[in-house]
Amino acid sequence: MDTSKSRQELRENIKALGTILAPAFEREPLIAASVYEQQFRCGKPTCHCAEGKKHIRMAISVNRHGINTARYVKQADADKVRKQAEAYKRVRNARAEFGKWHKEMLGLLDALEANRTESLSQFGIDNKEENK
Repeated sequence: MDTSKSRQELRENIKALGTILAPAFEREPLIAASVYEQQFRCGKPTCHCAEGKKHIRMAISVNRHGINTARYVKQADADKVRKQAEAYKRVRNARAEFGKWHKEMLGLLDALEANRTESLSQFGIDNKEENK
């Protein structure tokens, strides 16, 4: 890749950084958990779940010290928990995207450096000494 293209891609990637990091600037609190709905039967013989239509409750999966644990969420807290868990997921995704962006930027900077680096031979230093 030539120097001009490298510079152009660097500029484009820098513009994309604001979009990538936008979730990090949100103010909503985060919950480090995954949210899911769980279906279950309550066990009462006269309940509608005994005939097939199960109850649904919201649960979260939390990783504590490398161990995943499930916790049930009160119906009154369900929307708040869901929003905060989704905000957490957006931040984690932003972090992953930033890692890819960073790796790409390093590659572009390496290419730019390689294109701009001149040989020391112009100063009377031979190539054998360059490799030491």
